[in-house]
Amino acid sequence: MVDIPKKQSNIRSKRRILIVVGLAIVFVSFVVFGFDLTTPRVKKDAYKIYKVSRGDILIDVIGTGRLLPRDPTNISAPEGGEVTKILKRSGDSVLAGDNIFVIQNLELEDAKAHAENEYNTSQLKLSVFRLEMDETESRYASQLASAKAKYLNSNLIFNAQQKLMELPSPPVSEIEYEKSKLDRELKIQLYQVAKNNLKNFKRMAETKVELLAAEVELSKGKLKRLSKRLDTLTIQSQHAGFIQDLEVENGDRVIKGQGIATIVDPKDVFVRLQISVGEASKILVGMTAELEIGGETYAGYVQRISSAVKSTGVDVDIAISTTIQKPKINSYVSGNIVVSTESNVVTIPKPVGAKEFSEANIYVMNDADGSYAERRLVKFGRSSSNNIVIENGVRNGESVLILSADGREFRSEKIRIN
Repeated sequence: MVDIPKKQSNIRSKRRILIVVGLAIVFVSFVVFGFDLTTPRVKKDAYKIYKVSRGDILIDVIGTGRLLPRDPTNISAPEGGEVTKILKRSGDSVLAGDNIFVIQNLELEDAKAHAENEYNTSQLKLSVFRLEMDETESRYASQLASAKAKYLNSNLIFNAQQKLMELPSPPVSEIEYEKSKLDRELKIQLYQVAKNNLKNFKRMAETKVELLAAEVELSKGKLKRLSKRLDTLTIQSQHAGFIQDLEVENGDRVIKGQGIATIVDPKDVFVRLQISVGEASKILVGMTAELEIGGETYAGYVQRISSAVKSTGVDVDIAISTTIQKPKINSYVSGNIVVSTESNVVTIPKPVGAKEFSEANIYVMNDADGSYAERRLVKFGRSSSNNIVIENGVRNGESVLILSADGREFRSEKIRIN
């Protein structure tokens, strides 16, 4: 049988032990935490401690943007057809006149073959007509020579008989004289006809030659134009540079005017940064810049500041001081524009949300204890992309707590860090 009084005594003993342990825990907490259990504690990953120092600060403006060409050469298909050869690829360097790719157009090839046949036929017709013209002209010239000889002979006889008829007793009868006179007149007419025939033939032949020669030139021009169109199907680079975004492969069908690739001169590219409206007011043309492009750092300077304000900010064009060997157009760029240098000033890393020339509360470490930081009102001055000047509120050599975005909700006068 259980002794009830003894059991109750054991329970009371355990309670006393628990109370003592609890009081001990509270006592230790008071000792460790300075008898202040109301001060919030900041997580270790929500802050960093920085010692305030005096020195120089580089005032800069940061922005992001793209690498752009100033005057790119856009290559498009001069004719429709099938791509049969790819001679250069994206990223390849080219010189002026280098072949890039070849397009085949069977319709143009057939048209050129037909034009060649027309040209050869027109040349043959002109050559044949000239031979026929020479032969016919020779025949008309021969007829003219014969008519002239007959006319001269008839004229000689007539003149002789005319002199004989002037004698007192002419040996020639009146009838014979009249016959020679009529024969002379006939021979004159025949001679004139022969001359007119030759003249008319030459005029007609010259006209025909001009027409046939025009047909030759017409077919020659047609052939030349078709040949030129076919020559353009071997696409060449117009100047030195790098191929960007070649968008065809062997066997692809393309249409006339379709964009194929872009050629960029590496010496003629620039960066367009997007700068916030507030920061853009600090920038002037000529300011130096540092650009991060494809993992490499390049120097540059501000060349143009757009007057237009976009939803994304203000466009600022940066000229690159050195040549990018293989520029990738539209690649991502980050940049810092150097505005000025502030000398011998107190600076700290820029807290989240800190603004130039404003007042704000920050936490300054308690040097005596080192386990907590107290809130203090400070006045900010100029800032860079990473640091900010403190004009008053913190002394050189003090340490400040820079809270991350997760730690900004603290509003108490002091916070614990240990």
